[in-house]
Amino acid sequence: MAEIKLFELKPTVHERASSEVDLEKELQNTIEQNMELFFGMRFLKSEYVITNGRMDSIGIDENNSPVIFEYKRSSSENVINQGLFYLDWLLDHKADFKLLVIDKLGKDIADQIDWSVPCVICIANDFTRYDIHAVNQMQRNIKLVKYRKYADDLILFEHLNTPVVKPVVEQNTHSPASSSNNQKTHLEKLAAANSHFRTLYASICNYIESLGDDLVQNQLKLYLAYKKSAKCLLY
Repeated sequence: MAEIKLFELKPTVHERASSEVDLEKELQNTIEQNMELFFGMRFLKSEYVITNGRMDSIGIDENNSPVIFEYKRSSSENVINQGLFYLDWLLDHKADFKLLVIDKLGKDIADQIDWSVPCVICIANDFTRYDIHAVNQMQRNIKLVKYRKYADDLILFEHLNTPVVKPVVEQNTHSPASSSNNQKTHLEKLAAANSHFRTLYASICNYIESLGDDLVQNQLKLYLAYKKSAKCLLY
């Protein structure tokens, strides 16, 4: 991927040299301590142990959807497949996640967990174009975020993709005829809309995205949300 260049203007104009963090644990700790500022997520637990592995960081977003953070520690590590495995595990162990939310945030939040669009955020110093192509074909909510560190006082996060997500359909065994099951998803409604509406919809999305490169799409079950993402932190 192309390198972003950062310049300092005072006292004289010069380029800030970028680098990786010395230790990936340092990056993980920084993100966990500032997860809400960086990504709008509430931090739940570090090194979340499951049956066949350990999730690096786990949180919950502003819409109460689960979020898994995975950090790429080497060029040979397939963090995308690893995150996908953890995502499937989480969908099969919803009760475990709910207990964690109850412990950290209380029962009221736990009762509002939205399982339709759980998310995996993969963070690395770089990804290839093949990585981006692969996640865009999966129709899963997997986001690739590239980081660069500038000296000791700045860190930058670049969101590399906007996943097209197929929401998870929850089965309601207590009420098969429930209106929540029968309600069409946002993407289903958009696909069924006429061409004039879809053109208008695309124009609105394009306008929103033109307001700043720190705006990130968040595909939810019933609507498309936009949120601002932090780009850097001054230590």
